[in-house]
Amino acid sequence: MCPTHFFRYCLVAYQFVYSIPKMDSWQGKVALVTGASSGIGKAIALKLASHNMKVIGCARNMRALEAVAEQAKEQCRGEIVAIRCDVEKEQDILDLFKFIDEKYSGIHVLINNAGLAHDCPLLSGKTEDWNQMLAVNVLAPTICSREAVKLMTKHGIDDGYIININSTSGHAVDNRPAAHFYQMTKFAITALSDGLRRELVGRSSRIRVTSISPGHVESDFVNRWYQREPGRAAELLSKFTAMPAEDLAETVVYALSSPRTLNICELLVKSATEY
Repeated sequence: MCPTHFFRYCLVAYQFVYSIPKMDSWQGKVALVTGASSGIGKAIALKLASHNMKVIGCARNMRALEAVAEQAKEQCRGEIVAIRCDVEKEQDILDLFKFIDEKYSGIHVLINNAGLAHDCPLLSGKTEDWNQMLAVNVLAPTICSREAVKLMTKHGIDDGYIININSTSGHAVDNRPAAHFYQMTKFAITALSDGLRRELVGRSSRIRVTSISPGHVESDFVNRWYQREPGRAAELLSKFTAMPAEDLAETVVYALSSPRTLNICELLVKSATEY
């Protein structure tokens, strides 16, 4: 074989090997997606199911969640199992992980996606609104991460993955008083992700942690944020072009597809039309 032909043969072989979808290693593995009934969570759950994963989708809205599970049956190789869970309640979370342990003998991927915001400035906000944001945006992903690592350790899963859906709000405070407490909770997710990573490395664990911080995403998030003042939501939404939730779901696939010797600590992503 002449050198030119040998080079071409090696190039074709290289291209073949590296064209194999890196998500193949996750086929049949168990993933939990919180807040999976709509928006970003729905898009991520469907994307993982399309890669033949067993996805536990949890949310409070069972009707919407079951519709997502039905959509997966029609479109995906994998499956989505709809489980009602109010992540404001620790017992609901503990019961969910008990179910996963008994039914699936462990968990491989955790997507901490559930989150919410209220219009409650630091100087005039209601304490009950702050408490709810703390419960959903901070305590819930922390409890879920703790319980996921417990299950991974119990079942000898040392190549697990925790992905926290953060926000650009977790890295900068702007001039919107209505957003300041929400931004506080997202800064906490930045700290949670780094803290988890450090504790896992301290245990010589190969469980990886990634924080994904999107800009504006197509979802009902802003409408729910300003549900008492729909005019404000419409005004805010008119100022930018949001990225499709399905595009953001691709960043989850990107992280999961990375080499297992690599930990992608932070992904900050925006629509190509957003500053």
